[in-house]
Amino acid sequence: MFSNGVVPGLTHIVEALTEEGDGVVIQSPVYPPFHELVTGLKRELLDAPLRQVDGRYEMDFDALDTQMRKAKLFLLCSPHNPVGRVWTESELKQVVELARRHDVILVADEIHADLTYPSQRHTALNRLDDNVITVSAPSKAFNIAGLFASYIICPDGAMRKRITQVQNKHHVLPTPFANTAIIAAYTDSRAERWLDQLTAELEEQATYLVNRFNEELPQLKTFLPEASYLLWIDFAALDLEPEARKKWLHEEVRLFLSPGGPFGESGQTFERINFGTSRAVLDEAFKRLTEHADGKAFV
Repeated sequence: MFSNGVVPGLTHIVEALTEEGDGVVIQSPVYPPFHELVTGLKRELLDAPLRQVDGRYEMDFDALDTQMRKAKLFLLCSPHNPVGRVWTESELKQVVELARRHDVILVADEIHADLTYPSQRHTALNRLDDNVITVSAPSKAFNIAGLFASYIICPDGAMRKRITQVQNKHHVLPTPFANTAIIAAYTDSRAERWLDQLTAELEEQATYLVNRFNEELPQLKTFLPEASYLLWIDFAALDLEPEARKKWLHEEVRLFLSPGGPFGESGQTFERINFGTSRAVLDEAFKRLTEHADGKAFV
C-alpha cells in the first residue's frame, strides 16, 4: 500500500487498528514521532525502555512482557533510531513470541534497514511472522525524503481494509514522482551499487568518529551504530541541564545537534549527531567540540 511518509503511515495504522485509550508500546529512547503520534491519537503510551549493557543497547524483555500485557499494538523501530542497533534474529523472535502470547499487533518501522552496515545482517520482522505490518521507504537510503514516497506491507486483508479507510479519510494519494522513485530505488542495478558503496562508507565513518570520541573525548559516551548515519552521544559528564547544554552547543561550540529529550526520559543527557556528511565537516565539528570541552569541568 502506498503511504505519503513513514510517520503518516504509522499514524494511520494506529488510528485504524486501535481505539482511544488502547495501549501502544514503544522502546525509548526512540524517534520522537513515536511518542507524539501515540499521545496525539489519545492512546496510552506504554514504554519498555532499552537497557545499556556493556556499552551496548539491548531490549528489556521483562519490561516488554509487562507492557505488552496491557497493549493492543507494538511499534518497533528496526534498525533502531537513535541508538543504531540492528536487532538480531534471536531478539526479534522473542518479540514475536511475546506479541503472540499477549495478542499484540506488531508494526515494524524499517526505514533504516537499507542502511545496515556490511558487517551486520538485518532481519525483516515479517520473515518471522506473517501477520507483521511493515512500514518503510527508500527515502533515507536514497536521499529522496522530499518526495514523500513510502509504503505499508499489510498481509491481513481485514486490517488492510481498515487502514485503507483511514487513508482515504486523509486523502492519501501517490504522485507519479514518488512511484517512479520507489521503483527505481528498488529495481535499478545502479542504485544497488551506489547503496553498497554508501553503507560501506557509513560504517567507516561511524567507526572513525567513535574511535575519535574514545581517544580524545572519552568523557562523552558514544555507542557504535550498526546501521544508518546517526550517532547517539551521552553528555552526562558535562553536568549541564538540557537547556544549558543546548545554549553551550549553539552559542559557544556552534554545533546544532538533535537534543535527546524528545526521544524519551532516558535521553535527557544525550545529543544525536548526523554523520552522513564529508570527513572535513566532521573533523571541523569535532575540533570545535574538543576545543570548547577542554575548558569544561566534567563530573
